[in-house]
Amino acid sequence: MDSLKTGNYIALKRKEAGITQKELAEKLMISDKAVSRWETGRGLPDIDMFIPLSEALGVSVSELMTGESQPGHTEAADRAAVEGVHIAERTLTRRKRRAALAGLLAALILFILAAVHLNAPIFIDDPSCVSVEKLSDGRIIAVLGGRADGLNVYSYNEGGVTIFHLSGYHTRWNDLTGREENKAVVLGDPGERVSVFYYPTKEGDKLIYGEWFYDGTAGVETLPRLVYNYWIIIGGLLTAVTGAGYALLRKKYAGRIMGRAFLLSLSFTLAVILSVVLYRGMIYDASYFFSGILLLTAALFALANIAAGAFMERKRKDQDA
Repeated sequence: MDSLKTGNYIALKRKEAGITQKELAEKLMISDKAVSRWETGRGLPDIDMFIPLSEALGVSVSELMTGESQPGHTEAADRAAVEGVHIAERTLTRRKRRAALAGLLAALILFILAAVHLNAPIFIDDPSCVSVEKLSDGRIIAVLGGRADGLNVYSYNEGGVTIFHLSGYHTRWNDLTGREENKAVVLGDPGERVSVFYYPTKEGDKLIYGEWFYDGTAGVETLPRLVYNYWIIIGGLLTAVTGAGYALLRKKYAGRIMGRAFLLSLSFTLAVILSVVLYRGMIYDASYFFSGILLLTAALFALANIAAGAFMERKRKDQDA
C-alpha cells in the first residue's frame, strides 16, 4: 500500500462527503491527529480501521486500500478485500495476544530476578562487623554490628574443636526497608572448644576467637573469579556468532531474529564486564551477581532496541527523502 496515495484518497473522499477531520475522527472514535497523519501520508490506518473508515467515507475497502476509485470493481472483489482485512485482523489479534503473553512472562521473570537480587546476601569483607563474646554462663555468641544485618555461619568439628566460619552480610532489601535480622547467634555451649574464623577478608580467613586450628584444606566455597571469565567468553562467542549471522542474513526475515539475538548477547557481555568493574572483589554469592547481571542485561537490551529502532527510522526517512 502507498501511504501517500491512500492518504490523498481519504482526504478527497472526506471533503466530498462534506465532513471535517474532527467529525470523521468522532465517527471512528479516534483522534483528529490520527486522521491528519493518514491524509498527509505519515501513517496508514490500522487494519481494524479499514472497514469502519470505508463505511464512513462511502467507498469500498478495495478502493481504500488501493487509494483510487474503481468504477468497474465487482462485489466479489470487494468481499475478497473485506475478507482479507478480517484475516489480517485475526492475525493481528493473535500476534497481540502472543506479544501480551510474552510481555507478561518477561515481567514475571524480571520480578523474580529483582526479588532474588534484592534478597541475596552481599558479604562484608571487614571482620569488625562481628564480635565474638563469652557470656557469664560459658556460652559463646557472635554479635553483629555496623552495617551488617545478617550472619552466615558454617561449622565443622575437627579434633574435638568446633570450627566456625562466619561472614556478616547485608541485602539491598534490608538497606531499602531498614529491616534487621538476628543480631546475635550462639556458637558454642559452656566448656566447648571453639575457634572462629571470619571470611571473606582481603587476607583470607581470619581468626577472630579461640586458637588457630585451620589446616587450609577446609573452608567455605566462594564464587571464583574464573566464573566471570567463563561468562564473558560465552557472551563474546554468542555476540560474534549472532553478529556474523546478522551480517549474512540482514536482508532476509531471519536477519531480524539474528539482529535481536546479537543485541541480547552483546547486552549480556557488557553487563558481565560492568559488574566485574563495579563490584570487583565482591565475588561471594552467585545469586546476587547473576541476577544483577541478568537485570542489567534486560536494561541494556531495552536501550539497544530503542537506539536501533531510532536509527532504522532515521535511515528510512533519509531514504524516502
